[in-house]
Amino acid sequence: MRRFFFFALFLFFSFWSFLAFAAEENVTSLIQGAPSFYAEEDKEYLLQRVSEILDEVRQEGISPEPLVLKLGEGLKKKVLPYNLVKTLERKKDSLLLAKKTLQDVDARVANKENLLYNLALVFESSTSPEDLQKVLEEILHKDGKRLESVVDSLAAFVELGFAPDQAGLVIAGVVQKGATPSELKKFTRLLERARREGIDPSRVAAVLSEAVNKYDHLSLVEMEIKNLIASSRQKPNVEAGEGVVISSPGITSSGTPTQEGGTPLEGSNASSGPPTQEGGTPLE
Repeated sequence: MRRFFFFALFLFFSFWSFLAFAAEENVTSLIQGAPSFYAEEDKEYLLQRVSEILDEVRQEGISPEPLVLKLGEGLKKKVLPYNLVKTLERKKDSLLLAKKTLQDVDARVANKENLLYNLALVFESSTSPEDLQKVLEEILHKDGKRLESVVDSLAAFVELGFAPDQAGLVIAGVVQKGATPSELKKFTRLLERARREGIDPSRVAAVLSEAVNKYDHLSLVEMEIKNLIASSRQKPNVEAGEGVVISSPGITSSGTPTQEGGTPLEGSNASSGPPTQEGGTPLE
């Protein structure tokens, strides 16, 4: 039995060492193969700093894959070396904070990569990760069974345009009213509908926050969001002549020839906006 234990331990460390070596090889090839935009001293600086950052996350048992992907994205966009390192450090800090938060709440899920990465993305976007961490801990300590649903919903809210801190407070309110995982998903789908209707996320967040504080029943909170979506659809009164436009086919008000259906013809001299400067763009 002891022999099997040591053999399993050997395999574990061998596999982890292989992953670390593969990540280092990938980072080296990415940086060495970076565009000519980067001078040799820039590449040396990146190699040193990126290796240090990867070592920090590995020591906490976190896969460096998200950082390597971010590095590749930054090199492709020709982000300045210092800015790129700052971005990677911020991502590293969010991963470490996410790991600590999950360990404090339930150590059994601290190594679930999807959960860890989703929570890290939220922390990375937050202007006040400490406040958000307190909200999360308050939610999750009350009901650890909803841990994954809460984090998934939080990440979805942020992706839909909510400020992370605001999303945390809204979800805290919903969870305190007894929301089940399926109800949390229902709210996420409602917010997706609101985005498709073109409603400003800050407006949706304000209505949702007010409804959560106002009502005890989640069905009434849900109705408020549905009413917001319905009110955003301004239906023209055809009998009064609203929304009715009569024009010659293929001619716009500006006299520009169009294809059938009003789509501008190819080759029109529409301005495409000012050119952007290549190089040095922030990686956000």
